[in-house]
Parts: sequence; C-alpha cells; structure tokens
Amino acid sequence: MNRTKTIEQNHSRVSSARTIDRALRELQAKLQKVDPPETFDERMVLLVEIYTIIKRIFRSAAEFPMVPPLWRDTLEQFTDLFEVVAAEYNEGVGASPDFKAGRDL
Repeated sequence: MNRTKTIEQNHSRVSSARTIDRALRELQAKLQKVDPPETFDERMVLLVEIYTIIKRIFRSAAEFPMVPPLWRDTLEQFTDLFEVVAAEYNEGVGASPDFKAGRDL
C-alpha cells in the first residue's frame, strides 16, 4: 500500500473517531438535561439517535481484519437490519405521524 494512501486513511479514521466522540459527548450532555424516556416512542427516539452515532463504530469494526469473520458478518447484518427498522419507524410504522427521530428528547 502506498504511504500517501495509508496517511489519508489514518487521517480519515482519526477524523471519524473525533466526530463520533463529539457526537456522543453532545448526546450525553443533552440526556443529562432531560428525564429518562418513559414511552415506547420516546425510547425509540433515543435508540435511533444513539444508533445513528454508534453505527459508524459498528461499520468500522465490521471492516477491521482482526475481528473474526463471523463477528464482522453479524455486525454488518445488525447494522443493515437496524437501518431498515429505524427508517421504517421514522416513516411512521409504529409511531405517530409527526414522529421524527432525535426530536423532543
């Protein structure tokens, strides 16, 4: 692999890690200011919001060669399935018509 490409990939990973870390810190700060979710819809809002942040971690782990192939495949399947569930929920399946993930936390 050429050195420039490796440097670019490492920079991209560091930037992604910083982005994830910043998003998680912002989410934690917001969660400290609100009551825990009590309804199914409130829990789904929170679940989808957290997932949108950590899915990058799952996707990265699924590509890491040190992770066993079975684990990588399962992570990929999980993230793919969760994407479908989150999209369906955001479109109103199981939610009120005015539901929007990440709002009203």
